[in-house]
Amino acid sequence: NPSALAVSDLALNLKMPAGWELINPRIYETKVAKSNENYTYQDFRDDRVYTFFNLDAGSTETFSFKTKAAFSGDFYLPAVSCEHMYKGTVYARNATRRVSIAK
Repeated sequence: NPSALAVSDLALNLKMPAGWELINPRIYETKVAKSNENYTYQDFRDDRVYTFFNLDAGSTETFSFKTKAAFSGDFYLPAVSCEHMYKGTVYARNATRRVSIAK
């Protein structure tokens, strides 16, 4: 957050390439441990993770997710987006890119 103001109500949308599979800790682990206590809620779907959090002025956050290779081949990694849930003018996105999964 490069601004001098804290930003609340952010939603991070991480989509998986077609050849990757998300490991949902609520399904595969007996104890759900938050690797980063600085988010409000995480919603795991088949092909994406939504992470809702607040961000202080001048700070950064890092969120980690486990995945596994479901198929080998070349795939596109979709853009990661982060946006304010109520203000459409507050957002950030990165570019898509190709990823390869070897046999």
